[in-house]
Amino acid sequence: MDSRLSGANALTETFKQRLAAGKLLVGSFVKTPSPIIVEVLALTDLDCLCLDAEHAPFDRGTLDLGILAARAVGKDVLVRIPSGSPEHSLNALDCGATGIVVPHVRSADEARAVAPMSERRGTGLRDSRESRAPATRSSPN
Repeated sequence: MDSRLSGANALTETFKQRLAAGKLLVGSFVKTPSPIIVEVLALTDLDCLCLDAEHAPFDRGTLDLGILAARAVGKDVLVRIPSGSPEHSLNALDCGATGIVVPHVRSADEARAVAPMSERRGTGLRDSRESRAPATRSSPN
């Protein structure tokens, strides 16, 4: 088996650790703001879901419900935010997203400029308080 595949360690390694290790992560964009669809997709073997708040009609309420549905089954969930503004980043992260995808980043300098928006625990623009308890991952029975 290819060591880059997520495999059993996906339950103990964080999404960030798996990404940094160069593991092959497979996900899907979700463009329908329905927690029922998110829940069904979250029950698959995908490594993560990405709620597309740039091209789909996600608002704070539907993002919150979609993230809640994914986290309820331990699925990592990213949010593609509408723009690189801090309020969009904070909105997604405060709802409990694992991370954000910032659109229209075209250079390393632009990436360095927006990277602090995704920081947690007192660095960058994130507050050290979390608005939602962390999800726990457990092995399926």
